[in-house]
This record gives sequence, C-alpha cells and structure tokens, in this order.
Amino acid sequence: MFLRCDCGYVMTDIACPGRIEHTVLSSHGTERLQGSVDSEVKVNGIIDEWPEHWESARASRAFLCPKCQRLFVGVDNNQEVWVFKLERIGVESEATGIDSQCGSEAELMELAKEQSGESPMCT
Repeated sequence: MFLRCDCGYVMTDIACPGRIEHTVLSSHGTERLQGSVDSEVKVNGIIDEWPEHWESARASRAFLCPKCQRLFVGVDNNQEVWVFKLERIGVESEATGIDSQCGSEAELMELAKEQSGESPMCT
C-alpha cells in the first residue's frame, strides 16, 4: 500500500523490513502478543502464525514520514487514520522524573487507575 504525506512524500510498505512502517502496541497488547506466542510455541514448538498474533494483540500499523516526521497511525485498521505532526524534539527536565516526584502515593494510584485501560490507538 502507499500513502502520500501532506508534505508530498510518498510512503509505501513495499520494502520489508523498511524505515517507513512501524507498529504501535499498548502494554496490554504486548501481554496479549506474548500470551499468543507462548500458546503457539507450547502447542507446536514453533511460531508459525506471526501476523495473526499481531492482530490478536491489537497492534496498529503506523507510517512515519522520513521527510517531515508526520506519523500516520492506524494505516490498515479500516478506521480513520490518525495523523500527528512533529511538535518538538525533547522534553524539559521538569516534565520527566521518577514517579514519586509526580505526586503522593494516592495521587499516583489514581493516575495508574486512569491509565490502566487500553490505548485509543490500539483498539
């Protein structure tokens, strides 16, 4: 498949592996992927159904434009493709750190509850 970026660059997944195509996978998806692979290895001794495991993990394909760094997420999910434009590179030192600097234990537990669901990109 090909996708023309807003900057005009034409991206395609013909090269395999290639620098254009990426995979977006939530932590829940990583666990599902590992469970599917482990189950297949337990039964067959090998991994034979690799593409199907990515699907069961709810992975989303993404194309990253090498010219302008726009990210197109959900390229083949039969949904609307999400397009992200590069805002900046790097974060300020105050925007990252260890969790205890973020808040109290109660606040961190509330944040963990809020963020424990599925990513909207990987549905």
